[in-house]
Amino acid sequence: MGIISWLKSTVSKQEKNTSFATSTSNTTDELLTFDTNKSEYKTVGIPEHTNSSYRLSDNDEHTLQLIKVNFDSRYKPEDYRIDFESMPTQQDKIDGRIVLLWWLDKFDIYKKFPPSYFYFRYGIYVDEEIRYLNEIGWLSGFMLTEIGKNKLNDSQEIMVNHKFFSAENKENQDKHNKEINDLADHFYGDKNIDFSKIKLNDWSTSDDEYSEEQLREGYKLLEIAKVLTKKKEYVKSIEAVFEAWSLGYQSYDTWMRAAINARYLKDSNLEQEVLLMAIKWAKLSNVPTDNFEKRLNRVHELMANEFPDTSDN
Repeated sequence: MGIISWLKSTVSKQEKNTSFATSTSNTTDELLTFDTNKSEYKTVGIPEHTNSSYRLSDNDEHTLQLIKVNFDSRYKPEDYRIDFESMPTQQDKIDGRIVLLWWLDKFDIYKKFPPSYFYFRYGIYVDEEIRYLNEIGWLSGFMLTEIGKNKLNDSQEIMVNHKFFSAENKENQDKHNKEINDLADHFYGDKNIDFSKIKLNDWSTSDDEYSEEQLREGYKLLEIAKVLTKKKEYVKSIEAVFEAWSLGYQSYDTWMRAAINARYLKDSNLEQEVLLMAIKWAKLSNVPTDNFEKRLNRVHELMANEFPDTSDN
């Protein structure tokens, strides 16, 4: 079974599940998603703001700015690392507007900042969406108009899905996070990492070389690696990624995770080796190499600074 086939079958059996990577100034704000219409990968960015030139009163605009500053202080663009199979769709963004109406009707925005699920699950920016909803007449300031109330009343199915997902997902996610954290605390990987032993696996392959169990374990190892990075156990994190590769689980995030750890370790040679192998894998799998190449160029710059040219001295 190929990784793509496995991921698709896994996602079809589960509720949407968002996950966040460790924030680092060296990660990318782009990720890969599979275009089922063209059967190929494409690079997508973080959600774009809804374009609206509408402006609220000075006091309300000030509140919107506070909301934006509060959110930006908690999250950076590179934190938007949703599993590519769970990327918010255009329909998710439309549903998110209904959920925003419900939230504004339920809570006092002057006392409580909107939760981050508007961004991570629905892919919308609250400050811009509020301006847009004022522009189309669903809101007056932060209050629902009659149109807004009718729209909310006519969209109860969206709210049922939201509430079910929120409760069910939190319980399942908390349980899953505890399991991954426990595994990370007791992880002991192979310290003899040998890149020559890694057989590159075409991401898009559909053969039966790797079992579903291998791929599932590989994905779990990637999750463990993310936790270990957060705990600043960078060597162990690389060991976890190496085990995932050995099991045949080789995805964009595994290569980038290893590169991030190498950067934290200030091991330019290791990061270069990871990225060179990542580029080979990407070419084999018909995945864009741009982000790997950009990072590799930066590694070369760092290496040049470590060993400056002294030929003229």
